[in-house]
Amino acid sequence: RDRKKWLICYMARENNNTGEAVGEFRITIGELKREEVASSKDRLVEVGVKGELTSFQPARTEPLVYGHIDSCATLTVLHKSNAPSKDWNVRLVDSTVSLTVKGEEPTESPRVEIGLTDDASNSLDATAKKRHNVKPFQAAKKRGEERRWKYAENWKEWPGKITVNALSKEQNNSNSLDVSGTYLRASCRQTVNQDALWIRQADDSKPTLYILMRPNANRTGPDTAVISLSIDHTDASSILAIFPRNWEPCDALNEKYHLLKGVKTINWQTMSTLGCVIPDSNIKVDCPMEASDVLVSVSGLNETEISMLCRESESPNSISEKVELNLVKGQKAQQAVRVFNSICVVPILKHASKNGLKHDLSPDAPWTDLHLSTGDAPFGTCLKTTPKRPSEEWYYDEERQAWQRRSEPGASRRYYLALEAAPKPFEVWVDKSSGSLVAKYYPKVVAHQAARQLIEGRGLRYGNSSSSSHGSVAVSFRLMDLMQQSDPVTAPFKVHNCDSEKPTFVPLKGNYDLYDRQQKVVTKMVAIENSSTYFEELEMSEHEMPGSTRLSLIAKASRKAKVRGGVIADAIGAGKTVISIAIILQGLEKARKSRKLPRKSGATLVVVPPALIDQWESEIDKFSDSLKVIKIFDHNSLKRVSVQRMIEADVVICPVDILEAKNYFEELI
Repeated sequence: RDRKKWLICYMARENNNTGEAVGEFRITIGELKREEVASSKDRLVEVGVKGELTSFQPARTEPLVYGHIDSCATLTVLHKSNAPSKDWNVRLVDSTVSLTVKGEEPTESPRVEIGLTDDASNSLDATAKKRHNVKPFQAAKKRGEERRWKYAENWKEWPGKITVNALSKEQNNSNSLDVSGTYLRASCRQTVNQDALWIRQADDSKPTLYILMRPNANRTGPDTAVISLSIDHTDASSILAIFPRNWEPCDALNEKYHLLKGVKTINWQTMSTLGCVIPDSNIKVDCPMEASDVLVSVSGLNETEISMLCRESESPNSISEKVELNLVKGQKAQQAVRVFNSICVVPILKHASKNGLKHDLSPDAPWTDLHLSTGDAPFGTCLKTTPKRPSEEWYYDEERQAWQRRSEPGASRRYYLALEAAPKPFEVWVDKSSGSLVAKYYPKVVAHQAARQLIEGRGLRYGNSSSSSHGSVAVSFRLMDLMQQSDPVTAPFKVHNCDSEKPTFVPLKGNYDLYDRQQKVVTKMVAIENSSTYFEELEMSEHEMPGSTRLSLIAKASRKAKVRGGVIADAIGAGKTVISIAIILQGLEKARKSRKLPRKSGATLVVVPPALIDQWESEIDKFSDSLKVIKIFDHNSLKRVSVQRMIEADVVICPVDILEAKNYFEELI
């Protein structure tokens, strides 16, 4: 895609192992030309289809041509044209002419406009005179490339008006347009290369012409001035004349450079015998509904196409009639993918756009539920599809005095080999005897990978969408056309509030009562503590089909999970502490019933900065007289607390840095 147009490129390649490009046919669909209309605010816009044929032979034969190669034939069909032309314009041998190019009304050159001074010119002169640059500069001077080293004498000025007159033609050609006339410099800046644009306005007998600098993007030479029918320097078919490569606009103001010899004129001739032919093909595409694992089949392949497809995938001594194409692994896969794209992808995409495939490819297509067959491993538990990662263990290295991790020797290698041997989401097989190709897809492979991320290490079980329970995993999939996928709409993130909750009244000490909004927070947090708040946990896995089919297989695994905690995100001074105390009081009876010697306590652990321990105790005394509180300031105070006292406590307050205390972990029961 390009701005207001589509580009389609067909490549012609050598039928050998290298596949070297020998030619290109480029089709442009959309806006072909846009220019200002004289004495009007409107723009002249040409919309249509344009084909450009380019031969790469100049870059393959002596003398070699480097850089950009112009097209050798073009075809243009304009939209809403009264007489749409179906004839090709073929480029003939270029001719040369002599022109006089005189400039008037000097204006500032782009170099001056961007702030360059004589220091820039003097610096280039000094560089050319350095010892190590003398020989290269003299060689460039002999080639006529002196200006690639130094500025011209009058580099500070460009003409505001250029008058062009043709003196002679060394080779006459009746098809070339007259480029003579007066060209005025455009006032716009930073819209064309070097701000170099002079326009000859159209009249009844002459079209609008432009003098502009065509950039040499490959830097194989300097930018060159051209006279063109289009302001677009990439439109080679509109170029009428090419100035000598050492000419610059400032030369039009220097009398000794007014005469230009060897101006190349581009000559085109209409040819009705050249045309585009779409060869007949025996290739047929089908989506067999009876075969559950076959996504699409391609039949009618000839022996040459079969040979090209299987060339990089089968072993030299193989006698099997069925060959699985290697479209994924190694350098050979790149060659196989290129052949697969050139032979099979276009028929598949045409069939999909016209007849569709087994599944709806639209972005809002419904998900298809997946169910286990007899003998299948539950989703996410198949170690063949999703091999288990090597386990690691931590150990203390006495020599380095640091904790290190290690795994079983050879485990990483075995894991890598298991990944290579795992089933693939897509397979492409060629049957040489029948001249057919089959693309298979396996949604369950992708589903295993999605479900594995949900159940690994959690002790969950699989359950389908019709009979799922909390903690079970539901799995579904869909096939998607990536070209139809739109940009995601990102909604602003919103923090959940408790406005919709019912208030829970909690009696506090004295005359204190919670505000209505605080009572709603208690309702929400108690529900989370009671494991009655759920959310949907979701994992997805996506695999794109090899090649340029733009098809993607997406699996979704989901389950209802309990919310394991919450955050009271009120502002400072809004009562987060009293809300927390109310939550403790609301669940106090249940917590006390859960106590059990010697290891189970019903106490609420409050972890705070050391400076807030006493403050929390005073707040608890302020709002409650029934809570038993234990304060722990450091490791030594922890050692003075008995197990029974710890279990009988309602609240334990400790500093956040107690985990860093010396010997704390060693004394854990």
